[in-house]
Amino acid sequence: MQKFVAFLFMFLFVGSSISSSYGAELDENYSFETNGRATGVDITVSNVSFSYTTGNDESRYRMFSSNYPVFGFNRPAELYVVDAVVNVPIQVDVLIENVGTAASGVVDVNIKVLHNEYALFEMINETVQMGSLNGGDSNSVSKIFTPTYAGNHTLVIHSTSTVTDDKPQNDEYLGSFTVASSYLNCDDLTGWNVGTQWGLSSDSALSMGSSCHIGNGQFSTYTNNLATSLITPVMDMSDAVSNPTRTNGLSFYYTGKRSGRRCFED
Repeated sequence: MQKFVAFLFMFLFVGSSISSSYGAELDENYSFETNGRATGVDITVSNVSFSYTTGNDESRYRMFSSNYPVFGFNRPAELYVVDAVVNVPIQVDVLIENVGTAASGVVDVNIKVLHNEYALFEMINETVQMGSLNGGDSNSVSKIFTPTYAGNHTLVIHSTSTVTDDKPQNDEYLGSFTVASSYLNCDDLTGWNVGTQWGLSSDSALSMGSSCHIGNGQFSTYTNNLATSLITPVMDMSDAVSNPTRTNGLSFYYTGKRSGRRCFED
């Protein structure tokens, strides 16, 4: 009986030793096979930009939208308020780069815009195909869509190559997409409450050839102790969401020269 127990213990010990050795060999082979499966393809989304689709829309909305550069107006690329305007077509351009060494095969670029106030609400979900990219090459795809909801949204762009990507963790881009509900150039005073000495002038135009201006141009003179106002048309600031994550935002731009006690108040 004692011999049988000793034999059983020895068998378990030897068997365990063999299993551990075999497992280590499997791990080594698995590691070798994993490294051997590298394809040399590494697709990434390297840049995203927006532009308006018509000359008229560009003239109306480009000054403080993210489209860049703005011809004839020297503003920093990061100085903008929105990416698009509600119910106005916008084009998104996506630059895809293969930072690997081998051809990628056909690349599918999926573009989504997610509404930040509603779960699982995809405003846009479109896929555009791109031809194969050699290692080190890049190319861009474009998609035109019309945002129908104003507010702050999330932009998700995912690239998928037909050849397995060695680094799938850099295949996706996440960014913001802000849509204006109203964009006023103050080139038309219809609906505005216009105070004394306010009017339209081409001297101070940022876009559309004219803008709101107090006085009669750069050599204007003003009445002492003048107090006057220019009031926008009524804006609907109601929110369709009962408990929004972000409320309404208001941005505006004005410029001028202050002399003595003259000033602008906002």
